[in-house]
Amino acid sequence: MTQYNLPFTGVQINEAIEKARVHVVGLDTAPQQGSNKVVNSDGIYTAVNAKINTSDIVTETQTIAANDVDTKVPSAAAVKDYVDANTKSFASGFTTLASNQSNASGTATSDGFIVFSFRGNDNEEDGFATAVVEGITYKTSQGGNNIPRAIPPIAISNGGAWSVTFSGETSTERVYFKALS
Repeated sequence: MTQYNLPFTGVQINEAIEKARVHVVGLDTAPQQGSNKVVNSDGIYTAVNAKINTSDIVTETQTIAANDVDTKVPSAAAVKDYVDANTKSFASGFTTLASNQSNASGTATSDGFIVFSFRGNDNEEDGFATAVVEGITYKTSQGGNNIPRAIPPIAISNGGAWSVTFSGETSTERVYFKALS
């Protein structure tokens, strides 16, 4: 039997067959490991459906959280419910944790973000802030001439420790917290 090497995609082959209106004979009716022969669509459909067992699909009512295994696939509804249940949003408003203090520290009462800000004084001596949040140190550039400075929002987890030292010439030192709910 003559063999032909067709370096085309299945879509390209189907289009060529349709254009030529050729009836292909000798198609395999089921995929075979190691075979390079074309399989008819009924054979593919049957093979795929034989491999899918409905007990391998996690449904919305079964929940992803209750099926934390690597052998099952979640349905779209189960994924949506999981994401909806585990997505946090910002609580309304900010909480001021410290105001006009050169040193402050505390512990977060929920997951959220913390911001350290100050204003440099009008004289030539510049001020800066050094903060430690859950063991990581952050520092602002120096700021004088009454220019506001801040350390960008930093994620902090419930129970996470934070501290800040405002050094040099600073005023209106503030520590703000934005909670996640």
